[in-house]
Amino acid sequence: MKKRSTLWTDRLLATIFVILVLYLSYRYPLQINFSGSSPTYSDTPLPLQLGKFLIALAGLLIISTKGSLLRINTSSGVWAAVFLIAISTALLKFLASEDIGFLEPYTWCAFGFLYAAGTPRVSARTAEKFIVFLFSYSLLVQFVQVLLFATVGRLPALAYADSYSVRFGSFLDDPNGFAALAFLFLGYFFAHEQPRTRWLGVFVSCLLILLTQSLTAIGFLIILIGLYALKGNMRSKIFFSIFVLILGGYAVYVIETTDILDILTQMYTQKSQSISDHSPQAAIEHALDGPLTFLFGSDEYFFTESWFAQSLANFGLAGLFVWLFFFLHVATRLKRDFASCHRKASKTYSAIAFFVAYFIFACLNLPMLNVYPINFLFFFLTFSILMQRISWNPAYQISPRTRHKI
Repeated sequence: MKKRSTLWTDRLLATIFVILVLYLSYRYPLQINFSGSSPTYSDTPLPLQLGKFLIALAGLLIISTKGSLLRINTSSGVWAAVFLIAISTALLKFLASEDIGFLEPYTWCAFGFLYAAGTPRVSARTAEKFIVFLFSYSLLVQFVQVLLFATVGRLPALAYADSYSVRFGSFLDDPNGFAALAFLFLGYFFAHEQPRTRWLGVFVSCLLILLTQSLTAIGFLIILIGLYALKGNMRSKIFFSIFVLILGGYAVYVIETTDILDILTQMYTQKSQSISDHSPQAAIEHALDGPLTFLFGSDEYFFTESWFAQSLANFGLAGLFVWLFFFLHVATRLKRDFASCHRKASKTYSAIAFFVAYFIFACLNLPMLNVYPINFLFFFLTFSILMQRISWNPAYQISPRTRHKI
């Protein structure tokens, strides 16, 4: 009876987790997001903004009945203590300024940690099923968005009529956030053992990234393709050469058939304000207001698109170092575990590695820790790695001596 009860609570917790990841699916059909950046949309009502927090808290109530929070290792425990201090600092800043911006990233950091700590061991096969489901759902919604735009001119969020700035963000209706999920899919298919599935999945994932029109994501994709060509075998070099030839041929076609100068001028005009918003200069100047501000941040919340610059302005050099060391530790740990994981778990680890790598890279230019549900998913996955929650065999118990054999 106890085993059946545990199985029921695990399934309920998994359902809540999926609901949290898919929560923003209401945006596109209801045209609700942020009217400031989406002219055809209305602002999100407060009940919908609070809904995700209430659902997350319901999950924590289930976790509290499981007693699994005690099963955390030293590495994750140390980071839990570090982030507890950081959350306490953010809370003090919030109480002083009454600006919720101080608490938002740490809130989902806490949720991600607690959900990872309360989750039983997950098999890589289960993780793969979730990734494939998420990919299929994302692809379906993306297809509907593109089809409706092409046929009746229905605009997604962050899009403007009579312009080239029409960005598709699938069920998140957020191209910057969805680009991170597209890299999750790209990593999964890149490690797929079936060649046809691998290259078709890689192609579709790259197409999803291009449809976001996220300069950060496209830039990271180009870096990945370049690294693949430089470090790969002859086949990868041939693939890269074909890619460059196709891209060059398309560029020649566009130049010959369109007024490319007018198009580039229009796109630059539309992107110029966004590029200006991403500049870290104002945040750095804000951080240099005084010695204490530089070390521990300002008491007035400062928002800028770059997360690293935002962290420096709001939490000072101390807060920035915490995030840099955490990212470095996660990247090092993930690289080690990926290299030693069971071959049947390689697709899952590859997906997580691509996702985490892009998330960290994107923090240079985007406020990724403010982007829901990408922030929640990032912390859940990273703490799951640190707590050794993913294995090929869900019944396989890890000990420090055997963890490299998974």
